[in-house]
Amino acid sequence: MEVTELFLERTHFYNLPVDVQDIDRIELIKDVFSIENGYFYAQGIINIITKHPEKLSKNFISALVGSHQLRKGSFSTGGHIKDGLYVKMFGGYRVIDELHKDRQNNRKQFVTFESEKYLASGKLFLKGSIEKAKVNFVQEYGERLSLKDLEWEIPLRYEVSVDDLLFKYFLINYKYPLFDCSLYYQGHSGNFVHKTAALTTGEFSSNLFKFTLRKRFFVGKHNILSGSEFRHSHAWFKSQGSYERDELILFLEDEILLNENLMLKLAMGHRSTTYEDTQLPYMAYLTYTLKERGIKLQAGTTKTYNVVPLIYKYFTIETEGYLPYVAMIPSKELGPVKIYSHSLSFEKSWQRFSLSVNLSYNKLFDILGAKSVAFGFFPKPFYKFTLENKYDVTTNVISTNLNYRLRNSDFFLTHVYQNKIDGHTFDKRDLELPHHTILAGVMFNGKLYKGSLTLEYISGLDSLTTKIRDEFFVNASLSRSLFNDKMKFSITVNNLFNKSSGTPFRESNFGREAFFSIKYNF
Repeated sequence: MEVTELFLERTHFYNLPVDVQDIDRIELIKDVFSIENGYFYAQGIINIITKHPEKLSKNFISALVGSHQLRKGSFSTGGHIKDGLYVKMFGGYRVIDELHKDRQNNRKQFVTFESEKYLASGKLFLKGSIEKAKVNFVQEYGERLSLKDLEWEIPLRYEVSVDDLLFKYFLINYKYPLFDCSLYYQGHSGNFVHKTAALTTGEFSSNLFKFTLRKRFFVGKHNILSGSEFRHSHAWFKSQGSYERDELILFLEDEILLNENLMLKLAMGHRSTTYEDTQLPYMAYLTYTLKERGIKLQAGTTKTYNVVPLIYKYFTIETEGYLPYVAMIPSKELGPVKIYSHSLSFEKSWQRFSLSVNLSYNKLFDILGAKSVAFGFFPKPFYKFTLENKYDVTTNVISTNLNYRLRNSDFFLTHVYQNKIDGHTFDKRDLELPHHTILAGVMFNGKLYKGSLTLEYISGLDSLTTKIRDEFFVNASLSRSLFNDKMKFSITVNNLFNKSSGTPFRESNFGREAFFSIKYNF
C-alpha cells in the first residue's frame, strides 16, 4: 500500500482522541514542548501507525492535531521555550502503513530542529533531529547552552582627530540573556559642535512581553553659527552656549498573536526630562494578513515623542505591486490632515535588457497642497551597465544615475538637477534653486581589502550671500577582515578635501573627520 504523507501548517498538540479504531499506536513529540508547564506553539511530526491508512480521513487528522487548515508541502515555525532560547521546527506528519516493507525506514524520519540562541557576540546555532518521542530539549541541550549564558561584547571603536576636529565613539556592551547594559560616548566638532555622553541600562524580555528601562545622562554643547543652523538644530537649543539635560525613559511593549493572521501590538512609555514637560507616548495597532493574496491590513494609533506631540490615527492596506496608504493626523497646530499615497510598478526583463517603470502619486498635508507624480525608466542593455532617469513633476527634480560594474568594483556617477517649484526659490538646505549636484565614486571589493572613494560636487546660489558657490567633498574608506572575519580593521576619512564658503550646503557637514575602528568578535 502507498504511504500517505500529509503536512500541516500549524499544530496544537492537545485533546488527542483515544477512541479511534484501526490505530495501532500514535507516536508524538508532545513532551518535547511541555517544558515547565509552558505553552509552546509549534509544529512537528506525528507518526500514525495503522494497518488501514486508507481509512484515515482529513477530518480525523484535523481533529488529532487541531482545527487548523491542512495543506501539502513543507512548513516551519518556532517559539520561545526558556531563557531566550528560540527553536525552529521543520517537518510534518506521516501516516505509516503497518504492512509496508520499508516501514522502519519511514519511521526514522522524525522532526528536525534548528535553534537560535541570541548572544552578545551573535547567535549560537544548533541543528539536529529528535529520534525519540519523549525528549526534553532543554534538559538535553541546556548544559551546552549554559556555557554561553554569560557573554561579553566589547566592540571598541575609537576615531582619531584631523585638524583638531574630533569625533570619538566608545562602546562597551555587556549582555545577559535577559539583561542588556551599554555605555557609549560620542562627539564631533566642526561647523556644528555637539558632544554627548550617555549611559543606557536595562532590557528585560520574556515569552509574553518585552520590558525596557533606560537611564540616560546627556551633557553637551552647541554653537549656533547662523539662522540656517538654528532652524536645523534641535528645539531645546534656545540660544548659544551649553546645555545639560537628564532623561529617564520607561517603555513597555507587548505583541500578542491572536491567530495565524491577526496580531495585536501594544506599547506605552514614560519620559521625563529636565528641559521639557513629561510626555506619555503610546502605540497600539492591529495587523491582519492574508498571506495567500499578499494583502496586509493595519489600523492603529500612536503618539510621538515630538516637541509638539502628534497623535497619529492610521489605516493602511498593503498589496503586492500596489500600495494605497491613508493616514489621519489630528494635531493642535495643523488640524485634521490627510495623507494619501499610491504607487504602481511594472517590470519586464529580457535576456540583455530590462525595463522598470514606477508611477507614484502623493498628496501630503491638504493645507500645503503638495502633490507629486514620479516615474522612472531603467534600461539595462548590458549586465555590467545600468542607467536610471527619474523626473518628479512636483519638485522639478531630474536625476540621472549611471553605474558600471567592473570585476571587483563598481563605478557610479549621479547627477541631480532641481529647479524652482511653485514659486519657492530655496529648498530645506537654504540652497537657492536651480542647483546641480554631481556625485561620482568607485567601490571595490577585493580578496584582502574593501574600500571606496567618493567625490561630491554641489553648485548653486547661496541664499545668504546671493552668490554662486561651489563645494567639493572627498570621502575615502578602507577595511580588511582578519582571523576568519573575527577581527575587522577599518579607516574612514570624510571631507578629505573640502572647498566651501559660507553656510554649508549639506546639513551633515561637520568638517573633516577621520575614523579608525578595530572590532573583534569572540
